[in-house]
Amino acid sequence: MNGTDEPFLTHVSHRAMACSFVVVLPPWHAVKVEVAVAALESLDEIEGRLSVYRADSEISQINRAGVGQAVKVSADTFDVLSRAIEISRQTSGAFDVTAGPLVKAWGFMQRSGKKPTSAEIDAALKCVGYDAIDLDHDRRTVTLQKPGMQINLGGIGKGDAIDRVAGRLRENGINDFLLHGGQSSVFAAGNGDTDAVGWQLGIAHPTKPNRRIGGIRLLDAALGTSGSGQQFFHHRGVRYGHVIDPRTGYPGSDLSSLTVICDTAINADAIGTALFVEGARRSIALNHQWASLTSCSSDQVPSSGTHDGMSAAQSSANAEAAGEQMVDENVATLPTVRPRHHPGKFGAVFCRPGQRQDQVLVDLSGPIELFDIDLDLIDPQSLQAD
Repeated sequence: MNGTDEPFLTHVSHRAMACSFVVVLPPWHAVKVEVAVAALESLDEIEGRLSVYRADSEISQINRAGVGQAVKVSADTFDVLSRAIEISRQTSGAFDVTAGPLVKAWGFMQRSGKKPTSAEIDAALKCVGYDAIDLDHDRRTVTLQKPGMQINLGGIGKGDAIDRVAGRLRENGINDFLLHGGQSSVFAAGNGDTDAVGWQLGIAHPTKPNRRIGGIRLLDAALGTSGSGQQFFHHRGVRYGHVIDPRTGYPGSDLSSLTVICDTAINADAIGTALFVEGARRSIALNHQWASLTSCSSDQVPSSGTHDGMSAAQSSANAEAAGEQMVDENVATLPTVRPRHHPGKFGAVFCRPGQRQDQVLVDLSGPIELFDIDLDLIDPQSLQAD
């Protein structure tokens, strides 16, 4: 420990996929920094296969091949596409790796948002549809069945990359680490301190990233955050965010941000995007519905570490965090005020705009505990007493 009673943490970073990937190691793994460097360098190969900005990537080759032309890909790329289509089916198309033409129509691909005409949206929608991607598992080929279709793994590729780097770290004996890509996709393994379970993370305010609405502990699980707090534009008084519903062609979510906890980063990224698209009311209901399916097959809901979408270790970490706030029952105390908490399969934090510009309406769902809550940032309408 240092003079501030905080552990000395080693940070190793690598630039890939238009963001910085960072591995954080606790003191007892500092000697393995070269292992972390090598694991992060594997990102270059992953980006080389999946990026649409690389002309020779496997995804670019699929997009160039055109309708009806089968393209053979590597096993790793095929696995990502298979999982993407599986999640698309599970979320009724709320997540779709072919939504690129819609993102382009709204100007977000060029980071210069504009409201397209109805005709432009209709034209883009004709090029969208995960069900028009044909995967041949025997030949390991990918075929696009719609004219103008384009695959873009921006919503799932980073999560896949994090899972693969995490796997390399564990294969080389590093079982305690924090790994994130651009801070919106995170995987936490083991512990970051000898005196605490898991890793303590903050849930950032959607439009004030330097302030956090509360903290969580993450253990052997992934966290993904989707939001439109940074990429949006206004047209005739209406705010439009960059996350587009691939079924309607419009950015219709009432959420400012959504954070979800899953067993893997690829699941957290894709499921988080799908729930964000659905909006607060629908996504909370969906998460509750998934939790109520006590005997579900893999094609009914996204797979997870346990029946509630969180590993047993993660649940224990949450219980510990909650336990830290327990008091003697014989001592009179004021009721604890917390955001509304709904049942659900996956732990999730839903943020919507509040009445004040600096406040958000917050709902919690599933197995998650929020501590050190900044009540000044939360609209009182979303608070309730324990």
